[in-house]
Amino acid sequence: MPELPEVEAARSLVHNYCYLKTIRVANVAEDEKVVEGIPPSDLAKVLNGKIIKAACRKAKHLWLEFQNDSEDRALLLHFGMTGSIIIKTPSGEMLAAKYERIDADTSGTWPPKYWKLDLELDDGTRLAFTDPRRFARVRLLSDPLSKEPLVKLAHDALTQLPQLEEFRAALAALSRKKTLKIKALLLDQEAVVSGVGNWVADEVLYQARVHPEQAVIDMSPEQVEAVHSALHSVVQHAVQVDADSAMFPRDWIFHYRWTNKRASSINGMPISFVTVGSRTSAFVPALQKLRRSTGEMVEDTGDDGGEEGGKPVKKAKAKPKAKKGKAAEGDDDEHDDGNDGSKADNSDAEAPAAGKGKAKQPAKRERKASDKGLEAAQVKAEVKAEDAGIKGKARQPAKRARRAAAQAQAAELQEGEVSPEEPKEGSGAEQEQQQGGRGGAAARRAAASGGAGRQPRGQKAKSAAAEDKDDDDNRKAAGAEGTEYPGPDAGEQPAAPAPEGGGRGKARGVERKAAAPRAGRAHQARTQAGREQSDEGEVGVKEGAAGEQEDKGGKQATASNKRSRKAAA
Repeated sequence: MPELPEVEAARSLVHNYCYLKTIRVANVAEDEKVVEGIPPSDLAKVLNGKIIKAACRKAKHLWLEFQNDSEDRALLLHFGMTGSIIIKTPSGEMLAAKYERIDADTSGTWPPKYWKLDLELDDGTRLAFTDPRRFARVRLLSDPLSKEPLVKLAHDALTQLPQLEEFRAALAALSRKKTLKIKALLLDQEAVVSGVGNWVADEVLYQARVHPEQAVIDMSPEQVEAVHSALHSVVQHAVQVDADSAMFPRDWIFHYRWTNKRASSINGMPISFVTVGSRTSAFVPALQKLRRSTGEMVEDTGDDGGEEGGKPVKKAKAKPKAKKGKAAEGDDDEHDDGNDGSKADNSDAEAPAAGKGKAKQPAKRERKASDKGLEAAQVKAEVKAEDAGIKGKARQPAKRARRAAAQAQAAELQEGEVSPEEPKEGSGAEQEQQQGGRGGAAARRAAASGGAGRQPRGQKAKSAAAEDKDDDDNRKAAGAEGTEYPGPDAGEQPAAPAPEGGGRGKARGVERKAAAPRAGRAHQARTQAGREQSDEGEVGVKEGAAGEQEDKGGKQATASNKRSRKAAA
């Protein structure tokens, strides 16, 4: 960005070639971002016919005063980041102030590229104000020194530099801010001096051997004096050579700082870079050491890298946003010194607190990204576990059904109600199996054992003594009634086989009666298994149907048994 020496060189150029000349034709570009406060066509009408009586400057602002303006208006120019003044003499020679890394268009074409203002003077001289990146500002103000932004500026570093004692007192007053650093103070256009930009501040501190992060409150009297002296000498010398960097002394750090923070050195000593006041600062750690409140001098290699020897102390730093255009490819200074011109030219320094907040942002973003990654991993693990659980649950109904069926079958085998053997041919039990399913097997076993079968669950067979007692009681009762006692084999014993022709039906009734309780229990077990298998579909339905058929067969056997008893009686 053009700083005090470059703007002063432009002022000298205008004064030398435009003083007391009349503006014959004024052309103003239709760019309302650059031309501020007045329509471009109206500004052109005001400038036509005006006589330039002075080219003035304060800090980084340049303005033209006119001899014949009744309202005492001035044309105020702020150079922004890439503003330039180009002069074309009547002979066709193109002149421009020389800026480091900013190439003004002096190819011979007119108007030059990126022109915002083109003034044709009465002797044929042409004056153009150009700005490729459009951060410059063109205004029309009456008595500009009494209005913003000029009224807010501190002493001009060239023409109004305070004396040493006044300079020392100003620093002492500002040192109440314990975190205020000397580089940020020099860049503040409203604090002590104005016109100092990034490269001038770096040069001043290098010449004074003061670290850019040096706290103002901890500076020694000798350091304050060294900064004041270097500020005067650097600005004076740069202005004397019209800001032509080729004329700067070779021992200035200026010649070695434009490396985009890549490794560099001066006189064999590494150059480091650190961000102060949102600006990239170049310094030599071996010469510029931090002074603590105790008076101890500490060598600090900075935080931005770029030195040849040793690794710097890493600190979080704010990175300026890259801007589009050719100029964006240059050094950080071109990004750092941007000013839209709509406010006072105090953008060269920012509050330390703001700089610290920006410095924390990269680390904060990194922590958020890490937290998001961890959260995503946790969610992924939970989803995977949930899927596994669903699959496990899907297998459970089938497992439960198979387990219940196995338990039911084991219970039947234990009670002797289920036999793996096939029924014998021609037996009545085979027909019963076809009608009642598994219940037929129980009936078949009951018939093979004489029709008595097993006692129902929960009932115990009577002992021999109990049976004898019952027999005696029955005999006494019969004698009292005068009837004949039929004997122990009558009554509770099954009826005698019926005559041929009806015997098979009676025997079948006995079998059914004996098998009915066992068939009912088997039915309940299979029904329960069928319910547990309902999640599997048709398996449970079929088991339930089989159980219902067996239940029906048991009921039919019970009814048939009753009919047989009646027939026997």
